[in-house]
Amino acid sequence: MKKPLIGISTLLFKDVTGATPANPMTGRFFANRSFVRSVIEAGGVPVLLPGTFDKDCIGEYLNTCDGFIMVGGPDANPVLFGEEPSEKARTGNTTVDMHDVALIRAAMDMDKPILGVCRGMQMMNLAMGGTIYQDLSEYEERLKAGLSGESSVTGPTGEPKILLHRQPGPEGDPYHIVKTVPGTKTAEIFGEKVAVNSHHHQAVKDPAPGAVISAAAMDGVAEAIEFPDKRFAVGLQWHPEIMTSFVGGDFAAEQLKVFEALIAAARR
Repeated sequence: MKKPLIGISTLLFKDVTGATPANPMTGRFFANRSFVRSVIEAGGVPVLLPGTFDKDCIGEYLNTCDGFIMVGGPDANPVLFGEEPSEKARTGNTTVDMHDVALIRAAMDMDKPILGVCRGMQMMNLAMGGTIYQDLSEYEERLKAGLSGESSVTGPTGEPKILLHRQPGPEGDPYHIVKTVPGTKTAEIFGEKVAVNSHHHQAVKDPAPGAVISAAAMDGVAEAIEFPDKRFAVGLQWHPEIMTSFVGGDFAAEQLKVFEALIAAARR
């Protein structure tokens, strides 16, 4: 049986001198090896996709690949989505942002299986018309004011608070628990709850039209979204690819399931 080709989006950070942001002529496209390893281990063939504005090139990505992964990385440029940047925003490269939006919208329109990881989940939500918190401090302020979500995490005097979502320990270690929503693909893959790592300061605020929040942390922060009317369109706020690569045993096997689910959908 032919193995599905899984297109992996890339980032553009540094030029050959190490300068940031990348020089337009010398910047390097790349994706972390952990994504490549996870796709291979789950039974797919990884293909790295350089960011481009060329519609024909993006069209060939869509014609050639059976499924897609949108990787983690720096913050999206909020100006692209009609917002002024927060002083806590750390934007990356607008060229990559625009390419990712075009690829996500086209893949969703064609109902190609797609998995978004961390930034990739946020880009899926933004591309399809949702919003994000530019920094989790915004969510915490709304939480304390009773304007957003619910938290089972409390401070010393009983006030609601949020977890530390940028873990201090090894990046692959499980750091907190996520509870899934029954009846979702996320719950089908991971069960009622799952231990995850955490490396983010932004999060989904308003789900895009057609999207649902399918998992949340104990403090109410969205940890997964999905589009139920699509064959497979799931976003995870944590990094399953890091856990499959750097944590052994049951934790790695559990996180590999989402890549296996993506590839199973890409075979259909």
